[in-house]
Amino acid sequence: MSRRPTPPALVGRERERAEIDDLLARTAEGAGGALVLRGQPGIGKTALLDHAAARAPGALVLRTTGVEHESALAFAGLYDLVGPLTDTLLAMPPERSAALAAAVGLSEAAGDGAVPDRFRVATQLMMLLAAAAERQPLLLLVDDAQWLDRPSSDAVLFAARRLRAEAVAVLIAVRDGEPGDFTTPGLAELLVEGLPGPDAAALLARAGQDLAPTVRARLLDEAHGNPLALLELPGSLIRN
Repeated sequence: MSRRPTPPALVGRERERAEIDDLLARTAEGAGGALVLRGQPGIGKTALLDHAAARAPGALVLRTTGVEHESALAFAGLYDLVGPLTDTLLAMPPERSAALAAAVGLSEAAGDGAVPDRFRVATQLMMLLAAAAERQPLLLLVDDAQWLDRPSSDAVLFAARRLRAEAVAVLIAVRDGEPGDFTTPGLAELLVEGLPGPDAAALLARAGQDLAPTVRARLLDEAHGNPLALLELPGSLIRN
């Protein structure tokens, strides 16, 4: 698996960083938890996941991203999460691993063309993560969870609600305003909102475009603190 490039430093986001850093600190001490980040497109949820990965050098980072055109493929979202733990999974007794191994294509499902039982998959994912966390803290990052296939999201949420005494941190980013109902009962949620004025101005300056003061003021007003808009609109204006 290719290594992700080091993300740029976040601008602002003190509240969000504090919540994430607290979760990572608890996980490093052996007691993890889960946090759901909700927000509009471009608001910076992925950047916060990148921040978490950069702040957890001692953890094994397991990451998956929901893909809209794969949302009908059962267990597609689990494939990336389980991949780095393949050796651990295959070393576990069949009664604790067979359904999950079949779900991610590491073995044949029981029965001719049978679909792995979703409850067994969820419980075996939980057991796999707990076993792996005995050797090294784990950080699970789920981006664009609103597009995760339902069996995968059910399994991840099942594990996230129960792995509280293990060194497992789960961060889930969800885009608001999409069709469907991605609910996360029993998990802490944090609403990611637009950057406040000074932070928005600092991020706009990072875009490196030479903007007239009136144009800069208009961009800050129309972007409503959305980081993606602040970074992309200046270039779009110049091209057009």
